[in-house]
Amino acid sequence: LSQGAQDQLYLALRLAVADLVADDVAVPLLMDDPFVHCDDERLNRIHASLTALAEDRQIVLFSHRDVFRAWGAPVSVTTKGAVG
Repeated sequence: LSQGAQDQLYLALRLAVADLVADDVAVPLLMDDPFVHCDDERLNRIHASLTALAEDRQIVLFSHRDVFRAWGAPVSVTTKGAVG
């Protein structure tokens, strides 16, 4: 398998395991740069799949790649100061 196909297979396995261990609860899916090796076509298909999944579960994607900015709502954390 190509590395992009391996990334896709890993995602499918994670989703299957999440569904098996959670029974009736749609647990959040946390991902850290999971699609490093995907080409644009594969990435577009994964995006469509994750968009459909996001209707039933929360998906959090951490990445340094700008391509993911349009995939969802960005979140940033700011602090006002240390609590002493």
